[in-house]
Amino acid sequence: MNKIVPGLLIAASLLYTSCADEYTICESPVNVTLNADFYRNNGTSDVLTQPGSFSLTTLSGISMLTNVSNRSGFQAPLNPVTDTAGFILSIEGNIPDTFKVAYTTQVQTVSANCGNVNIYTVSAVSTTHHIIDSIKLVNPAVNTLQQQNIRIFY
Repeated sequence: MNKIVPGLLIAASLLYTSCADEYTICESPVNVTLNADFYRNNGTSDVLTQPGSFSLTTLSGISMLTNVSNRSGFQAPLNPVTDTAGFILSIEGNIPDTFKVAYTTQVQTVSANCGNVNIYTVSAVSTTHHIIDSIKLVNPAVNTLQQQNIRIFY
């Protein structure tokens, strides 16, 4: 009897932790967006900055952000059905620029019960140059970690 009780306790704790993990993994983040921040170069380093205002629209005309101020960046969704996303970015009322992001999509399984999440790998960025000086790809992995992916210099 003395050997059965510790064995049952160990089995119960293993069962509890395996069940708890299955349910808490569904609480993992599943929001996946391209993260872009605005920068200026002061001659010696890149400095994160906040434009006076900016607006962001998709190339298909869907307005995502309008006259946003007091923000140094934005998040934009990518479409798993295509391999390129295009945006129109207006900064401080200047002539808008168009920038495009080329990427590949992978489906990552969270768990059998929680489903899948699409993650992306950015391969290239391009832009027009009305107000945008350049766009730098700093992290090609667009995933649930919400890390900065591109720097927009203007």
